[in-house]
Amino acid sequence: MLPLGFLAVFFAWPVFAILRRGFGGGLFTTLADAETWRLAGFTVAQAALSTVLAVACGMPVAFLLARVRLPGVSLVRTLVLVPFVLPTVVVGLAFRALWPDGGILAIVLANAFFNVAVVSRTVAGLWAHLDSRVVDAARALGASRWRAFGSVTLPALLPSITSAAAVVFLFCATSFGVVLILGGGRYRTLETEIYLRTENLLDLTGAAALSLVQIIAVVAVLLLGALARRRRETALKLRAATATARRPRGGEWVVVAAALAVLASLLTPVAALVLRSGPAGFRALSGTGHDGTLQISGWAAAANSLRTATDATLLAMIVGVSASVLVVTLRRAPGRTAHGLGETVDTALMLPLGVSAVTAGFSYVVALGEFGATSFLARPQTPTLPVAIATLISRPGELNNQMAYAACATLMVVTVLAVMVIDRLGGGRLGEF
Repeated sequence: MLPLGFLAVFFAWPVFAILRRGFGGGLFTTLADAETWRLAGFTVAQAALSTVLAVACGMPVAFLLARVRLPGVSLVRTLVLVPFVLPTVVVGLAFRALWPDGGILAIVLANAFFNVAVVSRTVAGLWAHLDSRVVDAARALGASRWRAFGSVTLPALLPSITSAAAVVFLFCATSFGVVLILGGGRYRTLETEIYLRTENLLDLTGAAALSLVQIIAVVAVLLLGALARRRRETALKLRAATATARRPRGGEWVVVAAALAVLASLLTPVAALVLRSGPAGFRALSGTGHDGTLQISGWAAAANSLRTATDATLLAMIVGVSASVLVVTLRRAPGRTAHGLGETVDTALMLPLGVSAVTAGFSYVVALGEFGATSFLARPQTPTLPVAIATLISRPGELNNQMAYAACATLMVVTVLAVMVIDRLGGGRLGEF
């Protein structure tokens, strides 16, 4: 019962506080406002475009990971994860180094960059189990390579593609740092509007109403993703044998080249970020920025990040393992009722993943007592590195910019090392993560 209790206290209760405030009078006023629908329309549009681009870029990488045996494929499996685990503020700054003026194109590209790993790793997990003899039979009957893919392979991969696309759309619709940095004041989503109404306008009722709209959309997408995930699990049961990877043949080299081009494009913003840092930025991390922008040094903020990440990981492991045991036990228990309860619990445990960090943080403020709770949730003297980065880029001064880029590069290096260790401990297995 530990995971359900944790979910109730640290998710359901704060979210219920938002629901109560949203229905308390601000919801219908907010829904009647044309600006709300403009924000919702832009949120959906940029998320949909980002999802399409992420799927298009992720599919060649999925083929490379699942069906190709070439030197360096294991390294690709690790590197493709790096953008996904980077904080959104780092991704936003990396793309601002390439597109200083930001804009819609930069937002879409950054969100797609952030989520290519979701598509490639999830789809590759199923693709690696598809029996290649079925495709060979279609080819023997006269189908071209592309027709065999469209009529045999693609339909078999659809559950996995749909599941990955639902998750990517969710992440893109709730993207915060990317839109805030690259959109500026010109382009806003529901996510950034919730933050601005809370932080700048003190409009808690309007922010709660927008959070309620966002939560409803999140639940709908999660239900779609859960349905696709069940279809994917069924497909995996029907294809228990893992296909053997081999060297590409004929036109498959075109797909491999496309996958390598995608990987190169993923590394471009990272390289731009490192180049913008410069030696001066790394030296500045020992200080507090221009005119004491931060209350502590950049290295102290990095230490706060490591402590916070360690504590959060330990807590997540305790609750997550307990949740896994609960879901598996219910699914394997005899009777449809127990199995259905297991599916319900599984979907409920996915809800915090879909509710954005901004909405979650705002829900704690509402549940714990308005803005007096912010002194408990965030303290200027103990910022983490992403918070320090956001503070630095919001203040004038070239030293602050250099320091912010150097902090992003430091965060990226730590992330890469962590991903390599985790992937090595996990044996490099493909699948959802």
